Amino acid sequence: FFGRPLPDLDEVDPDVFVNLNTAYSEARDACVDMFLKYLRMLRAHPGTRRSVLGSLFNSIFHMLRFDSGHRIPVNRRTVQLIVCGESYSTNLDICLLSEIDHDFFIHLIVEEDYSHNFKEVELVAKAIAAAQANNAARWNQGLPRKDMLIPAMMMNGMQPAFYRIPVSLELADGVMGGNYPAHETIIQRCTTYSEKKNLYDPEFRKLAFKHFLLFRDVVNSVMDH
Repeated sequence: FFGRPLPDLDEVDPDVFVNLNTAYSEARDACVDMFLKYLRMLRAHPGTRRSVLGSLFNSIFHMLRFDSGHRIPVNRRTVQLIVCGESYSTNLDICLLSEIDHDFFIHLIVEEDYSHNFKEVELVAKAIAAAQANNAARWNQGLPRKDMLIPAMMMNGMQPAFYRIPVSLELADGVMGGNYPAHETIIQRCTTYSEKKNLYDPEFRKLAFKHFLLFRDVVNSVMDH
């Protein structure tokens, strides 16, 4: 999926990987402290997932510099998905935008999976909507539309999965016009599955953050193009 081994965690604050029962420390970085607070809240009150998971991801984006430069993490962004000539509103749970010449382009989408099952069909539909929105912004700027790769993440319980979703013009236009595309679309997925562990566990957290770091490079490569 990444084409290279998982990295070391030298650039990540070691406090990210403490046991969640570790006492509060005033010396701890504020963003790391908020990340741990969100994890403790989610563990103690699973019913807060819908309101808290977006904040958890935003703290991860900030700690790992997903949001550096002109990038903006946004929760609950509404985009239009055009299907068979009809426009439908869909909400991106979390997305990473970049501002270019007063337009905002979507470079990463995150789906919060409340049912604890992969809703991959919905994730792909949202990736197509993101690609349609990006190409509409390009058209407004006088740029040609193009094939796009939409990086995506989904949380299965508290275990992240990572996706590369290619959205060709053929696929996007086929959805808009109601025409079946002639070519197959192949989506890549990388999971961090563990039968008993998740982000609440320090060792699993290390595994997940190694994947986050490499996936940041995937997002960066998309933004560079």
